[in-house]
Amino acid sequence: MAHKISFHDFDGFDLLTQAQVRDLIEMFFRGGDTTFFIFADEKEPKNLGHASYDAFGKVHTIMLCKKNIKKHFVLSKQSGGNIKASDVRVAAASVLVHELQHANQNLLHKGKGIFWGQMGGTNANGRPRMQRYRGRACEREAREYADQKMNEVCAYFGLPPCGRRAEDRTEDHEELDAVIDLLAEIDNPTMNDIKDELRASGLLRPNNVMIVKKELSLLLDESVVG
Repeated sequence: MAHKISFHDFDGFDLLTQAQVRDLIEMFFRGGDTTFFIFADEKEPKNLGHASYDAFGKVHTIMLCKKNIKKHFVLSKQSGGNIKASDVRVAAASVLVHELQHANQNLLHKGKGIFWGQMGGTNANGRPRMQRYRGRACEREAREYADQKMNEVCAYFGLPPCGRRAEDRTEDHEELDAVIDLLAEIDNPTMNDIKDELRASGLLRPNNVMIVKKELSLLLDESVVG
């Protein structure tokens, strides 16, 4: 037996071949034989990818958006994780690895609403109240998984390893990454925004302020307002 993988509206997706998608599923999905539906959506306004699955976790549907992946790559923005890809194929693969980690998570976190970001109650539209995207444990873990596997992806394409963020940032580096990811979602973050988020996380120290300011400037390709 093997995974059942079918492709829909995928002919125009030229960042990865179907064979490469199959290889990446085999490499990074941790579960047993599973059905995957892979499709491309060029009308998607914002997301680079998206994963969903049936109630039994036996059928996974993964969407990839070529135009959004290419846009992020051209603008030197992150794709599936927090590391910038060195090649557009790596960027697309990183998004797929991120979505495959969501499939992996479904094996372990069934029914754990807090892990998926559910805050309890419903919003005005009757949908579950959700934390911000980067604040959800499932998203932080998926981005970290994509980062952990980035060098394997590079090796798959015969490319040199991609660089990681500097790890000389004290023992707080994982918590700082979460703060950086949250602030990266804000338009024109200020020094006050940085200090407020660090204070809320119990990380407000001068060296951490400078680390977050520097890395936000690199991620956003602009200077953080003082």
